[in-house]
Amino acid sequence: MNDARLARARDLLKQRELDAIVISNGLSRRYLTGYTGADHPPDESSGIAVIGPSSAHLIVSKNNTEWATQEAPGFEVTGWTLPWAGDVVASLDAIGARQVGFEEEALSVADFKRLNEAAGDRIAWLPLESSVTKLRLLKDEHEIEILARAAQITDAALLEGLADLDDGMTERELAGRFHDAMRRLGSPGPGFDIIVASGPNAARPHHSPGDRPIRPGEPVVIDMGALYEGYTADLTRTVCLGEPTPELTSVYTIVLNAQQAVLASLRAGLSGKEVDTLARDVITAAGYGDQFIHGLGHGVGLHIHEGPSAGQCSSDTMQAGMSLTVEPGIYIPGWGGVRTEDLVIIEAHGIRNLTTAPKQVAVRDMLAG
Repeated sequence: MNDARLARARDLLKQRELDAIVISNGLSRRYLTGYTGADHPPDESSGIAVIGPSSAHLIVSKNNTEWATQEAPGFEVTGWTLPWAGDVVASLDAIGARQVGFEEEALSVADFKRLNEAAGDRIAWLPLESSVTKLRLLKDEHEIEILARAAQITDAALLEGLADLDDGMTERELAGRFHDAMRRLGSPGPGFDIIVASGPNAARPHHSPGDRPIRPGEPVVIDMGALYEGYTADLTRTVCLGEPTPELTSVYTIVLNAQQAVLASLRAGLSGKEVDTLARDVITAAGYGDQFIHGLGHGVGLHIHEGPSAGQCSSDTMQAGMSLTVEPGIYIPGWGGVRTEDLVIIEAHGIRNLTTAPKQVAVRDMLAG
């Protein structure tokens, strides 16, 4: 696995005419080296990678050299002396690197200043402009297997948590049920903060669960994703206790139809804007165009929000191997909202849907299905 990813990183060296790249983004480091690091989410405090045309060096805390050596085959692992800038420059000097790329979005001003002071005028630092992050756009089979397992845990945790839902349970309490279920099912926990938004709160796409009691008949938007081996799933379902109101049934059906329109047509070659339009046209035709207030979806992997994007401002093109969430929604201030989300893998002529959670609005129907 590391060999193939290192080869792609070295292709980047050639494309950008660089002697080496310095990896300070924790997710990039994990992706290229296999070293999970001491933190979640991992950051530069867990290690720095220096990759040249024929060399691969991983510099970590002296406490973690054995750990890194086990997880990062093919990398020379050494312990650092803080601040780590001097060790990084010494590694670059050892291979004669003079044109060096760095991840400008993952390096503090203070650390960049230290690198410049340690290198003097020997090294020209060139920003990589997210090109390392883009290496993660196409998921390999191993990554897809991990995402599928994360999705399975998420789907099961949703049903387990909903089985406990009673009239009067708070949003915060229900979110806690989902968190506990993920852990019982083999995940360390959620890959992002769980959203439980009930009643009028469901009009907020990124609501934080509070102490509002959940009441029968009202929309409850649940957005959650279990973490598994560093990768996170992403699932949204809108449910209600008891009988849904006629308005909830109507809005739910529109959102579901919009999602199904995308799932039926999504494939490699479509632009992110075209994918978004598939859902937006259905919602607009139903009279709720102004209430679909976000893009259709995004990639998922080591981070909850990765490329590609599917939205009206997207310039991305779908490619086989990309992950994408398909999550149309309608949000009505003062009433609530509805969102339904599946996680899919783009294929040449369609998709592989990793999400299997039922799509019924009434909790009793979802649990019975």
